[in-house]
Amino acid sequence: MIKYPDLISDKEFKTIVNFISKKWNSRFDNSTSIVIGDRNIEIHSFKKALQNYHWPYKIKEPLPNAYDYCGSSFQSSSAILKLASEKLKSKKDFKNGAAIVLQWGGVVSKNLERIQDLSFSEFNYEIENARSNWEGICNGELDFGSESISFHINAGYSKIYSLLLNDFIIYDSRVAAALAAIISEVLGGPPKNWTLKIPSPRVEIDRRMPIKFNKVNTKKQYWQSNVIANIIVAEVCNKINVKVKTVSIREIEAALFMLGDDIRKLKGINKKK
Repeated sequence: MIKYPDLISDKEFKTIVNFISKKWNSRFDNSTSIVIGDRNIEIHSFKKALQNYHWPYKIKEPLPNAYDYCGSSFQSSSAILKLASEKLKSKKDFKNGAAIVLQWGGVVSKNLERIQDLSFSEFNYEIENARSNWEGICNGELDFGSESISFHINAGYSKIYSLLLNDFIIYDSRVAAALAAIISEVLGGPPKNWTLKIPSPRVEIDRRMPIKFNKVNTKKQYWQSNVIANIIVAEVCNKINVKVKTVSIREIEAALFMLGDDIRKLKGINKKK
């Protein structure tokens, strides 16, 4: 597998990063219409996608008075996730923090059952293993497939890691779908030296794309794809903020999330009218 220094210097990787960073403010060549509930929103850029962020959540765990149990805006989600992040670091409250982020993301299922059975030291051991692997990749010490994955990873745990690891994004089916569509449109074929795999249930989007993206079958594949997505988003963030910081990694992730909500509407973002 490719290492971090080779990935960021890869020509096709840089093409994707340049496309997203240039299109952050500027219009897509074709407007993109996204249906969210009863709203039909026309998206002209990645920034516009962020401005129209909409993720309805409902928290069942006890919350301090200043927090909303229900919400849908980027601001309310950010507040809930900041609270969850603080609790995840606490021996007393880490299970409560895990429940909050998993309920926010709608991925409770077996994830919370698993965490409820862990002590704080066991939970933290897993987090530190993930952190060590991620930092080793960023330092160029590890390639994306050189180490066995000794920690859990899925859509739920990706959300947990995003709150505890530096520059780590949530990699779920929507974010994956958006990145896969961009790669399809911009490159016109699969990257030669790296690729992404798509978490379920959005693997059916493959049939609507000009190139094939395989689904995630193992936790190592999930981790590898999450890592590549992290690096894409981090490099995009660096390019946009080269002079003045105007956007965060979390905001770019949120824009991709919105664009991936209905992948069919992403067709043609790079094609001239």
